[in-house]
Amino acid sequence: MIALDKPTRLSTASIVYVAFGRALGSVIFILGGLILSIFGGAILTANGSGAGIAVLIGVALILVGIGVLVYLFLFYLLYTYTVTDHSITIDSGVIFRDSRTIDFKQIQSVDSTRGPIQMLLGVTSVNIWTASPDQMHLSVHQGTGTSDVSTLVDPDALLVLQSGLAEELRSRILNKWEMK
Repeated sequence: MIALDKPTRLSTASIVYVAFGRALGSVIFILGGLILSIFGGAILTANGSGAGIAVLIGVALILVGIGVLVYLFLFYLLYTYTVTDHSITIDSGVIFRDSRTIDFKQIQSVDSTRGPIQMLLGVTSVNIWTASPDQMHLSVHQGTGTSDVSTLVDPDALLVLQSGLAEELRSRILNKWEMK
């Protein structure tokens, strides 16, 4: 059940899905750093003269990987959404905070998608679209002088929710939208 007028964090399964690709990159950085730190001298030069540089690069890779993991954890702690009778507010950001409120009357479309990994985790992506100019993308083709405008590049809001909550939110928004 969606809690009205109460800031709500994403579920752990949602964060696992959202952070999976980013966290995987961090693990690769950490593993690469460990390999360079341990075997760096032998890898870079046969006589081991580059061992110090290899260890420094390895430690740097480990620190970057750990930093990304810490950032993802803080992002999870600070990401909340609040549903009211007439709007949804999404607060996010670690270093720079962002708060976006979308009135249900402004919403043009609500899409929900579930890929195989999402099904495994029991989550659904909910994309909320408005007629915002942020979603427009203008591209000019050099040489021909033609241009085109692509719409629906990025949704105004993307939430990855437990599947039951996602369907409840989608139907709440669509019901309010139909009552306009």
